[in-house]
Amino acid sequence: MPEKDWIIKKISVSYDGVFDLNSLIKLIKGWLSKNYYFMYEKNYGDVQKDKNLSDIKIDIDSEREVDDYNRAHIDVKIKIKDLHNVNVNNKKLQKGQLKVEFESFLKKDIHSEWEVKPWLKILRAIYDRFLYNDKQKVIEEDLKAETYAIYSEVKSYLNLLNR
Repeated sequence: MPEKDWIIKKISVSYDGVFDLNSLIKLIKGWLSKNYYFMYEKNYGDVQKDKNLSDIKIDIDSEREVDDYNRAHIDVKIKIKDLHNVNVNNKKLQKGQLKVEFESFLKKDIHSEWEVKPWLKILRAIYDRFLYNDKQKVIEEDLKAETYAIYSEVKSYLNLLNR
């Protein structure tokens, strides 16, 4: 079973106002795709509060194989409260309380090659600690930088909408 190492537990962007949900999702998926992440919508929940008001939750999980041993994951959760459609300059947009959360982690030993026998687990611990440690730190820093890059991209997009 692969071991999971958290790189960033949770960072989030909050926004209250008018935005374009489709453009935001397209921005996130475009960034992940451009950076070679395979993604899938894990969850899409829509709770209708009344005729024009709803709460939405969208979970986008993404992963990319770094090498034969590691797989990088960036998970994005989009939560919107009190969402309703508005028209601004003849353009259909959405208004509500938006929160976008990002988490990232590495899965090690993705093919479970070191889990077959107990002595291999011990060998894996030695390998991780002494032989692979420098390369692992570089991989972790890269994933951290990528997570902050997509976070900054979304934050910039929402700040541009605020003007």
